[in-house]
Amino acid sequence: MKKHNNPNLIQSIFTVTFMIVFLTSCYGPRLNKKHEESNIDNQSLAANFDSNISITLQKLIVRNSKDSWAKDANWDEYIFSIDNLNSQEITIHKISITDGLNIEVLPEVTRRSLNKKTRKTKNRFNKQGIKIVLGKGSTGIATASVTSVALGTGLAAGAASSGSIAVSAGTLTTAGGAVVVAVPAIAIGGIIKVVNNSKINNKIQERQTILPFKLSDGINSLDIFYPAIPSPKIVTITYLINDQEHRLNLTLPESFKGLHYK
Repeated sequence: MKKHNNPNLIQSIFTVTFMIVFLTSCYGPRLNKKHEESNIDNQSLAANFDSNISITLQKLIVRNSKDSWAKDANWDEYIFSIDNLNSQEITIHKISITDGLNIEVLPEVTRRSLNKKTRKTKNRFNKQGIKIVLGKGSTGIATASVTSVALGTGLAAGAASSGSIAVSAGTLTTAGGAVVVAVPAIAIGGIIKVVNNSKINNKIQERQTILPFKLSDGINSLDIFYPAIPSPKIVTITYLINDQEHRLNLTLPESFKGLHYK
């Protein structure tokens, strides 16, 4: 086994391993354990109606807002109430939202697709010279999970205390004979991220309303997930009565202008 008396090698190995664990276990959406659902009765951010339906936007949940059940979410969640004003059967076929660049945005139904479309949206706005920062910004990094994973491998204690290190496949061995295994730390970080992703996706499936949606009598609550929509302008509801298509626009308030803009 070849030994390298190189402090820079020790520092490099520690830095690379720490950063991998840091990125895999901490970044990304995760459940907000302190979340408490607020009452949305009688709330109205915007409303409109025609002879067949009335629609009210009751809540918009963006990244790290007060009502967000996820930390660092990469999507927007719109909660509507729609009242069937017609005695006939009405099916909500589509609910789209026009963003600040006049592009129509459609709902997505999985964590993966929401993340993917949000990345594309950010790139599209960046090309127009508009910097996007989702919601109110990141809640920060929960460093406790990194510390317990990284130090639990002995990497910090073992490597930092030695002036020489031996390298073999899958292990790092200090001159004092202490064996430091870097791979398990990375693996644990990856497992944590996979678990978080699964929990988030399950919560999305639990909360969301799948379109098309048949309205029942009275007020219907619809919870729709979209990739992050910068500066949303108009909600367009497309609905069907006896296979005939109708549309109703809901103009969003001026306060939504510039949402997600830096």
